[in-house]
Amino acid sequence: MFLTSHFFTFLLVLHVLCYALALPLVGWKWLIFPALAAVVLPVLPRRLPGKHPYAKLWLAGFCFWFYVTHFVRFPHWINYGLWVALGAYLGVYLPLFVGCARRLYHRRLPRIFYPVLGRRVFSPVFRTLAFLFSVTMSWAACDVLRGWVLSGFMMGSASDVFWRDPIWLQTADLFGQWGVSSFLAFLSACMGLIFCGVMLRSTRKMNVELVKTPFICLIFGLMFLLGYGDWRLHQANPNEQCGTIALLQGDVPADLENTPELIEKTEAAYLKLVEEVRTRGDVDLAVYPECIFRSSVYFAEPNAFQPSKIRNEDGTPVDSEVYQSWLSRASRQSQEELLNFAHYGVGTQFLTGCSTFYYRPERVEVYNSAILVRPETEKLDPAAAYHKMILVPFGEYVPLIPTLQKWFPNIDAGLPIGSQDAGKKPVCVTFRTKEGRELHASLSICYESALSRLTRRQIAGPRKDGVEPDCIINLTNNGWFRYSHEMRMHEACGVLRAIENRKPFLTAANWGITASINANGRILGEVPAGKSQVLYTSVQPDPRRTVFTAWGGVLLWIPLAVMAFAFSPGVFSRAKS
Repeated sequence: MFLTSHFFTFLLVLHVLCYALALPLVGWKWLIFPALAAVVLPVLPRRLPGKHPYAKLWLAGFCFWFYVTHFVRFPHWINYGLWVALGAYLGVYLPLFVGCARRLYHRRLPRIFYPVLGRRVFSPVFRTLAFLFSVTMSWAACDVLRGWVLSGFMMGSASDVFWRDPIWLQTADLFGQWGVSSFLAFLSACMGLIFCGVMLRSTRKMNVELVKTPFICLIFGLMFLLGYGDWRLHQANPNEQCGTIALLQGDVPADLENTPELIEKTEAAYLKLVEEVRTRGDVDLAVYPECIFRSSVYFAEPNAFQPSKIRNEDGTPVDSEVYQSWLSRASRQSQEELLNFAHYGVGTQFLTGCSTFYYRPERVEVYNSAILVRPETEKLDPAAAYHKMILVPFGEYVPLIPTLQKWFPNIDAGLPIGSQDAGKKPVCVTFRTKEGRELHASLSICYESALSRLTRRQIAGPRKDGVEPDCIINLTNNGWFRYSHEMRMHEACGVLRAIENRKPFLTAANWGITASINANGRILGEVPAGKSQVLYTSVQPDPRRTVFTAWGGVLLWIPLAVMAFAFSPGVFSRAKS
């Protein structure tokens, strides 16, 4: 393929525009195919045109991600720098994809197959298959890396564009979100090759040879993708809908400063929703979003750690016995406040997000947590709370600050956020329906639902312990992002998590979007962004188990191994031209 510098630039502009328009918000989903085809075509020529082509690729990637991640600037002015840094980092994956695919296609695959196939490695059929393999595996490897490095960032994936058309997403239960995205890259690569074959000024025979193989691959790819999707969507579920769950969504904007005015506004908005739940009377579980129960919950162990900054009014250190007595009293009162609110305010089983403080002998641990309170609960079990396992960099902690605090205890004094601790294990809670059935819910908080590797672990972990989750409940606070496309992309992540693990996915989101999604990825109900409302839903447990839940942690190493092979020093003899 002959690629000029101007056409190369045109392809990059086409990629950025079409990809951006295909994602949720605008939602012109079919543009994803020209968007991906535009960046697989530069893999074909032996040399990229112009000076610094990989710098152009990075710039295109930066522009795209700069648009996609613009919502991170809303919480605080300091996040404008984070916005630029995040766009610059994510922009690296486009040149990485092109570079990996080119090395596989032009170097590694011909060299490894030349001793077996001889000059047939230069045939149209082999070159087509090698090209499709290189593009698919390179795209998959970049998606896997993007979902892993720096906690991971999976929003804006190519698969997100079909969040309202789950027939395209059903293969996620085999290979996860990255598998769906790489399959879309495969189909786009077929279309790109067909386009090149049609446009090539050559003999009719040559055009047929160039078009035939990718056309066959495209047809078989679509047949598999849509056929598998249709089969999965029409599988009968022997289980019935059970339970009545109330997902509460308030319209309260989030703010870093927890002012009395904000607390009052939050309580007023959610108490009105709680009254509606109490009036209805048949709710089995009421769910508050992340950190909406504004009072922190304290757990104190004997001889708990005493921070040096806690002093009397005259500046002298607080007596140890006085401090321990005060801490024990504060711990008891904070737990009673939550218990009383659940028992006498909500009047049913209550799942809420809140901040928890664990005063241990060694240190004080601070978590973003989710706690289930049942009517029979008389005392909170500190081990029963779920603590958020993946924290958002610069949102819930500042990288390196926890380490530096060992030598500089007050280094975080001037920062707008404090560093929290990360939870260490998944938690599956059990609530009962009025019919007497027990339902098990795997919990996740906020951005964790965007990470397929973590949600898989939150299902596989309890399963190893003999408890099969019936659903996934996510508590989130999207009040930071107002009406940006973040909420739609976050909901798209929930659709994919449901399909990957074949578990109903429920989201209670402050500001929006609160949603109920079944195990096939169909959105059964949702509350629009910025609206205060209760979404009533039920759970239909799905008996199907998926390849991704069982083996997803192993399968992700396949594209990474291919990428490592692409960039490893050559060990095969050079193919003859």
